[in-house]
Amino acid sequence: MEQSADYVVAGAGSAGCAVARRLAESGASVILLEAGGPDRTRLVRKPGMIAIFHNVPALKKRLDWGYYTEPQPAARGRKIPQPRGRVLGGSGSINGMVFVRGNKKNYDDWAAAGCKGWSFKDVLPSFKQMEDWEGGASELRGGGGPIRVTKQRDLTEASEKFIEAVAQTAGVARIDDYNGASQEGISVLQQNVGGGLRYSSSIGYLDGHGLPGLTVRTGVHIARVVIEGGRAVGVEVSTATGRETIRAAREVILCAGVFGSPQLLMLSGIGPAAHLREHGIDVVADLPVGDNLHDHMFVPLTYVMKTARNRGTTPYFVGGIINEAVRGDTWMGRSVFEVVGFVRSAQAGQLPDIQIHALPWSYPFPNQDSPPGTRSTSAPR
Repeated sequence: MEQSADYVVAGAGSAGCAVARRLAESGASVILLEAGGPDRTRLVRKPGMIAIFHNVPALKKRLDWGYYTEPQPAARGRKIPQPRGRVLGGSGSINGMVFVRGNKKNYDDWAAAGCKGWSFKDVLPSFKQMEDWEGGASELRGGGGPIRVTKQRDLTEASEKFIEAVAQTAGVARIDDYNGASQEGISVLQQNVGGGLRYSSSIGYLDGHGLPGLTVRTGVHIARVVIEGGRAVGVEVSTATGRETIRAAREVILCAGVFGSPQLLMLSGIGPAAHLREHGIDVVADLPVGDNLHDHMFVPLTYVMKTARNRGTTPYFVGGIINEAVRGDTWMGRSVFEVVGFVRSAQAGQLPDIQIHALPWSYPFPNQDSPPGTRSTSAPR
């Protein structure tokens, strides 16, 4: 039994939800597929719950693919965790909701290198269309979009002191809007949060969409792209009831993320020929799929303040949960990050090469293996 639509979108993460919604709004029929489950749980939708589900193995397994790198020679042979969302909204449903655009020069450099349509001037309309910035629409910011964006408020003393120290000691400018005219400087964090709720692409683009042509299916694991006559015509999937093929009359769109999309291409015979043959996969196209992956280092430093010792972590955490149940929009309804800065090292060129953050509280991150004698905490951004 086959299901079909004009478009089949593989992966309901940050890109997939937006693409599916936009296509369905045009009048096309769209089937959006997600291997994970629904995101209608407080574990996902309440921002402060990030500290819980990333530290309870059963919950983490439910929401995260649980990827690790190969052993890294420059990191004492450790395998570094690579959190990737396995739920509607993808990694945007399990991250810290740090709302940051790329630097303008990054986009302009891409366009100059031949990526037509990717200059900052080209991508700005999409940025503005996406967001509902609390400051309202302007030349550089958008209002009324599906993703609510707000500034952190009620900053802790630690975050206030951090801003002051970076500005005064390091000589970094204090800026009001790093997603505005200039990114470089230290600023209060912007978060895709509103009314005490996480605003993932699932919440922004899928909740109450009311589009008859848009079908969202969860618990669907895509095995491969079906290719006939050199053209992608659908996907073969595995569900709780068995295998099936979902056909695409127009296009198959891969939105399975930086790991998932290359993997799907290779499982479908599109990739480095020698590598595919090594795994018994028939070669459809010999292409360098999966090469040149770049990532950044996230180096957490944890300090215990005297006020934290006096206050005690457990009463503060329990009090937050109680206040959340009574009042709603407390710190449990915001990002765990409060401050972000973009600064240049001595080796930097025209662009900031370091992004720094301040979190008012920390928690153990079980996948963050540390060398003996150190403590390390981390949160997916």
